[in-house]
Amino acid sequence: MAKLLSMLPRLLLVCILALLLVPALAQTTIIGRVFDRATGLGLPGATVRLADTDQGTSTDARGRFILPQPAPGGWPQLLRISSLGYEPAVLRVAGPDSVRIGLRLDTTIVDHVPATCQLTVKSVAQLEIRSGLRYAPLGLLATFSNQRYLRLPLALTLGYQTNLRCNQQVLGSLGWTEDLHLASRWRLGLALHYQAIRVVPLGFQFENYRLVGYLRPSHRQRLGLWLGTGYARRRTEGASRGGAGLEAGLSHTFWAGRLQARAGAARWPGAWQLTGETRYYFRRLYAGLQVQHLGRYSELHLFTGIILY
Repeated sequence: MAKLLSMLPRLLLVCILALLLVPALAQTTIIGRVFDRATGLGLPGATVRLADTDQGTSTDARGRFILPQPAPGGWPQLLRISSLGYEPAVLRVAGPDSVRIGLRLDTTIVDHVPATCQLTVKSVAQLEIRSGLRYAPLGLLATFSNQRYLRLPLALTLGYQTNLRCNQQVLGSLGWTEDLHLASRWRLGLALHYQAIRVVPLGFQFENYRLVGYLRPSHRQRLGLWLGTGYARRRTEGASRGGAGLEAGLSHTFWAGRLQARAGAARWPGAWQLTGETRYYFRRLYAGLQVQHLGRYSELHLFTGIILY
C-alpha cells in the first residue's frame, strides 16, 4: 500500500502530460477542399503540401484533403496548392482550421502543348427546373456528358416545358465537349440545337435546327462569342413560312465565373428571334432567368438547377 501511494504522484504527472499532449497533437491537422473557382466543383488529384518541406498529400475525388501533423515550427504555416491545368496558389494558415482553396485555370499552358493535343475535356451532369411565366410554367432540363458512358466527348441536353394542356416548349442539343485550341489563342466548340414552341392561344408554332460555333480567346476566358446558322419554320394563324437564317451572340462572366450573362439574336425569314439570359452560381447550385422574343411570342423563364458532378 505504501508503495502504491509513493507511485501516485508519478501516475498523476503522466495523466496530466497525456491530457496536454493529446489536444496538442489533435490541433496539428489541417483539413480542407480544393475547387475550381469558375464552377465550384472539387478538383481531384490536386497536390497540397507545406512550403519548404516534403510533407504533402493529394485531394480525393471531391477535392477534399487531410494534412496531418505539419512540421514543427508553430503557426502560421504556408500551404502550396497545385493541380494540372490550373495556376498554383499559396495559402497562409494561421492555425488548425478547415480551409477552402479555389484555383483558376492556367490559360498560358496551351502555349506549351502540341497542336495535336490542345483539347480540353469536360464532364458534367446537371438537372434544372424551369418555369415560363406566361405560357409553360412547368418544365425540366437535364444535361449529361461523360466519355465513360457515351464513348465520345459529347454533351446531351434535353428539356421540356408545358402548362399541362396545349402549350409546350421542347429543347434539345448535342455538343462536342472537347474545345479545340486554334493557334494557341482561340478555343472553339460546336453544338447542334433543336427548339420547338407551341402556344395555342396565339395560334403560334415555331421550330428550328441550328449548328452553332462557340469561340472565345484563350487568354480571356470571361468573354465568349457564338455564330450559327440553321433552318426554322414559323406558323401563325394558318400562315407558314420557313427558311435558312443566321444567329450571333456574346457572353461574359463576372465575379470569378459566379455570374454569367449572354445575349443573342437570330434572323429568320420574316422575324427576329431575340434571347437573353443571366445566371448565378452558388457552388453546385445555380439560378437565373431567360427572356425570349419572336414575333408575337414573348416569354420570361425562371430556372434553378444543381450540378451533380
